[in-house]
Amino acid sequence: MKFTASEFLAFARVVQSEEWRTLSQKKAYRFTVEDRGLRVVPSTGDERLVSNWEIARFCETYSQSNSVKTKDYSKLFNKSYLLPVAHSFDPKRVEFSLADEVVDTSDLHEGAVRLVSVNAYERNAEARRRCVEAHGSSCVVCGFSFAQVYGDVAAGFIHVDHLSPIALKGGNYKVDPVSDLLPVCPNCHAVIHLRGGCMSIEELRGHLRART
Repeated sequence: MKFTASEFLAFARVVQSEEWRTLSQKKAYRFTVEDRGLRVVPSTGDERLVSNWEIARFCETYSQSNSVKTKDYSKLFNKSYLLPVAHSFDPKRVEFSLADEVVDTSDLHEGAVRLVSVNAYERNAEARRRCVEAHGSSCVVCGFSFAQVYGDVAAGFIHVDHLSPIALKGGNYKVDPVSDLLPVCPNCHAVIHLRGGCMSIEELRGHLRART
C-alpha cells in the first residue's frame, strides 16, 4: 500500500492511544504525534523522537517495497517502531483535513511542523507573494481567478502549493518561490491534501480532464 508521510501521520494520530508491538521482537511500545514527529515510549521507558524527516524517508521506501522486514530499512534507525503502524495503515481511518496556510514574517524558511487536525507544515506568506508575482494569481489546476469572480476586493488572492512535499526536504529548507511553488485555488488545494495526503498538481489536472 502506498501512502505519504502526511497520511501516515494522520493515521498515527488516530491510533496513537493504542498499544503497539514491534513486528520482529514483539516489544511493546506506545507513541504520540508531536509537532516534530512521533514520540515513542518503549516498555523500557527509554523514549525517543522519530523525526518527520525519518518518517518521510520511511514512507517513501515502504510505498515502493511494502516490505515489513527491518533489513530493508537499514538506513533508518527507528524503523521497528514505524513498521507496525505502516503495516496496519487503513485509509478509511484517516480523517479529512483541509490545506492550511499561516502568515509568517520570517525569512523564506519552511518546514516547522504544527498540529491542526493532523500535522501541517507552516506556509510562508512572503514566499506566496513572490510566487504570485512570478506565476500570477489564477489557479494552475482549474484556472479559477478570485479577481474575475469577486472583483478588486479579492485581486491577487490565491493559495500556493509545493511541487514536492515539504516533509521530503528534511526539515527546515529555503524556498525558491518560483521553482518550488505554484498558485492553486482553495478548492484544488483542499483536494490535493485530502486525508492529509499530497496529490501532485498534474495528477489533479488529470482528474479534472477525465471529467470533462
